[in-house]
Amino acid sequence: MEAFSRVIAAVVQPGVEFGNENVIAYVPEKAAGLSAALCGLNGLVFEAHSTDYQTPDHLRRLVIDGFAILKVGPGLTFALREAYYGLDQLTEFLFPGRRQESLVTTIERVLLAEPQNWDKYYHGTDRDRRQQRHFSYSDRIRYYWPHPQISAASRQCWSFFRISIFPRR
Repeated sequence: MEAFSRVIAAVVQPGVEFGNENVIAYVPEKAAGLSAALCGLNGLVFEAHSTDYQTPDHLRRLVIDGFAILKVGPGLTFALREAYYGLDQLTEFLFPGRRQESLVTTIERVLLAEPQNWDKYYHGTDRDRRQQRHFSYSDRIRYYWPHPQISAASRQCWSFFRISIFPRR
């Protein structure tokens, strides 16, 4: 019981969730009982699980309702992926044919060669699974950013911009 005296938060599920292609928005009324339970838990706060993709208003309301820690991960890496894919397209547009392989092509090749982090999470036709690999809210690509080939391909996109658009003087 002594360990519980050091607990400051508990992970809970206040009804927010997301899947590969959908987001379930926060509905305060559905989490009212959970929020009310905080009154009897001296100094404890809740960490709301899966708050990725909630609107700013929903995030604000979650905090007001006692969910002081908002767990995100895939939402942040999804945004990172969008930025890198945009950079990849710009690189191809501005410097066509200067790379052996685009970032997106590199990622697809690595994902297919090493499916352990996505295969059991994505379902449907080959086309559906390809789309999910690259654009799912679950963002399983997040496990592959450190991969040496993907990391090198993303650095290569940046290098074109540093060298060609912002030359050193």
